[in-house]
Amino acid sequence: MHSGETEFPGYTILTSETASPLTSAYGWGSIAPSADLAPTAQYQPGTPILFWMVDQYMKHIFARDPGCDTLEFDFDKPGAIGPRLSELSKLDDRDLDMSGFARRGGKLILLQGSDDQMISPKATAAYHDMLRQRLGDKTLERMLRYYEVPGYGHGRSATFLASWDQLSALERWVEQGVDPAEGEVVTDLSGVPGRTRPLCLYPRFPRYGGKGDVNSAGSFTCSQ
Repeated sequence: MHSGETEFPGYTILTSETASPLTSAYGWGSIAPSADLAPTAQYQPGTPILFWMVDQYMKHIFARDPGCDTLEFDFDKPGAIGPRLSELSKLDDRDLDMSGFARRGGKLILLQGSDDQMISPKATAAYHDMLRQRLGDKTLERMLRYYEVPGYGHGRSATFLASWDQLSALERWVEQGVDPAEGEVVTDLSGVPGRTRPLCLYPRFPRYGGKGDVNSAGSFTCSQ
């Protein structure tokens, strides 16, 4: 690929036909099919949601052929789809060119759930690391704050549904020069409503200090 990727970093949770369904465990029952059937070329309820999404991309974006069988696609021998994948890869590579944004003093806050079933936290971390390689430590430090929230899913979660006024944090950073750093706190709306955790700059994470309320951010410190 033009962008240089040779592999996908994978997910931190299981959603295949051999793993737990995306229902009660993660609070997705109302919007996502369960994953109790093996992937099939023709979608049916019960097919893993991640295969279902990739299948639609393959058919309608990559191959531009509704009859394309994703299960028959060979990444090592992409055939006629190869040039199209390379073309789209060039567009993807442009997302790493944040130099102009950085030069203009742009500020970016990234928030990622560790239990995200759609966007892999490993992929977001890889994106963060690639930006570091492109821009350098000093530029990235001025521009980006990246946080991972343990237990948080893809906008929904029965474990830890994070609530946080990120727009105000961004406004204070841009307009007043108040760096959010590790001074921000997220509140759980689902698992234990009202429970709080500190936001820690990647790759640091909230670690319980051994004393105090386990549901209070004040009992945690950011550690690596």
